[in-house]
Amino acid sequence: EVQSAAAFLNRTVIAGGRLGACIDASLLLQRFLELRGVWCFSVKGALTIEFPGTGIPDAHYWPHTLDARVGAGHCWVCAPPYKIVDVTLKQQPYSLGQEHHLPDMVICENPKAYVWQPTDICDPDDFYRAFRVQMTRAGLIRTDPRLPARIELLGSFTVNLERCIAHYIACGATVPEEIGFIGWFDTLNLGKSPEALFEDYSTPST
Repeated sequence: EVQSAAAFLNRTVIAGGRLGACIDASLLLQRFLELRGVWCFSVKGALTIEFPGTGIPDAHYWPHTLDARVGAGHCWVCAPPYKIVDVTLKQQPYSLGQEHHLPDMVICENPKAYVWQPTDICDPDDFYRAFRVQMTRAGLIRTDPRLPARIELLGSFTVNLERCIAHYIACGATVPEEIGFIGWFDTLNLGKSPEALFEDYSTPST
C-alpha cells in the first residue's frame, strides 16, 4: 500500500509541475495512507544532499531560517516499516542540475543513523545575521533547546542513493486533527480536489 500510494502521488506531483511541494504532497500521502488503514505521520526536518565526485555543492534544505515563508526545510512521511517515504526529492527548485542525479522518490526501510551537524539545520550566514556570532552546535541548541530531543526521538538518517547521499534529520512531526479532506484544497495545482485524487487512486485501472 505504501509503495503504491507513494508512486501515485509522485506521478501526480510530476504531472502538476509544481516544485517545492514537499509539505502539501507529504500531508496528502499521509491522508491517503490513513484512509487506507495505514498508520503513519508526516515529518518536518532538514535535508542535506551530497553529490560525490560531481563538483556540485551540497544542497541544503534548512528548517531554521530567517525566511518566514519557509514552513519546513523538507517534509516526508514515516510509514512503518518505512522510516522515509519522500515523494518530492527530485521535484525541488534546483539550479545546478542536481535533479539529474536524484531518483524520482525515496522509500527506505533501514537507513543508516546519521550524526547531524549544525550546518544541516541552519544556514551559517543566516545564523550570523541573526545573532552576530559564528554558528556552533552549542549556539544553535541555545536558540532551540528541545531540538536535540526531537531529533533523538524522530531520527537522523543517511540514505545512500545511486548517485548521491541524502541526510534526513527529523525535527518535528505533523498529525492532522481531522479525518477526511475537510478544508483541503488543490494545493498541487492539478485542477482536482484531494477527494477526487483519492478516488482516482482508490479506483482500480481497467
